[in-house]
Amino acid sequence: MQKITRRGCLIILATIPIVIILWITALIIISPIRRPQSSVRKHILRLTPLGTNIEDVIDFIENRDGWQIHIVNYEQGFPHPQPHLIRGWDGQPIVVGEQGIRVRMGYYHAWYKLNFRTDVSIFWGFDADGYLIDVWVWKSIG
Repeated sequence: MQKITRRGCLIILATIPIVIILWITALIIISPIRRPQSSVRKHILRLTPLGTNIEDVIDFIENRDGWQIHIVNYEQGFPHPQPHLIRGWDGQPIVVGEQGIRVRMGYYHAWYKLNFRTDVSIFWGFDADGYLIDVWVWKSIG
């Protein structure tokens, strides 16, 4: 059996943190759900650009694995997911659009706090004619 030299041990010990950092980076790059909210929003807007018809967005959502439609509302847009933080000039929660969709994109566990999960929801707001005017991404930790 061959002995591991002191230098060999140091190389192995130096390699472990690099592999861990690369693994975490790969998770973030590969999985859009783990990206910051602004990055997830940009990703969603590339896939469903402003002006997209509501029916086309529904078709897009239905072809995504693991996504769950919570609400499709043809009569009202979506209220901000944290209405206690953002209100209009009259003190009422902000509502985006005349029609709206809410989807649960999924959830993940952060590597450093496995006992908490982060749920990711996407809100699409449409004008009265059914064309996309805004997208919000909301992450909640619980």
